[in-house]
Amino acid sequence: MDWLRCHGVGRDRIARYFSEYLEGIGFKLNVESVEGTPKATSRVLAELSRATPSVPSNLQRIVIDVVATGSGCQIQWVSPPLSNGETPTEGQKRFVTELVAHIVRTVSTTSRGSGKVIEVNPGKLPMMAEGHSGNSQGSGINGN
Repeated sequence: MDWLRCHGVGRDRIARYFSEYLEGIGFKLNVESVEGTPKATSRVLAELSRATPSVPSNLQRIVIDVVATGSGCQIQWVSPPLSNGETPTEGQKRFVTELVAHIVRTVSTTSRGSGKVIEVNPGKLPMMAEGHSGNSQGSGINGN
């Protein structure tokens, strides 16, 4: 499900910004670029490699897709989803808030103010989005 939209900055650059931030807080990363139809996608696979108090235990493996659009890209939270009825913890909220703030700051700085990041559902955690597939199996796009 759509989480963030970025205008004026391409998918590979956004995937790199996510990777740099996550690597800096202790994640081991793999970024896969898939060029194909209907849209080119970069998948960021991140797994926590060293214990960090700022990362909640249920966010130790994260999958984010960055999909090319005509004006930039859309960012989709793939995994982990929240179970039905599960309430997000303060740690999850803080982690996502800090991640989004970093991406917004980085895009604004590197694009000299011309790039823009927009939250599709402000105030709603990406793992709670309706229609969330939670499909993180396999290493390819959509679990292939």
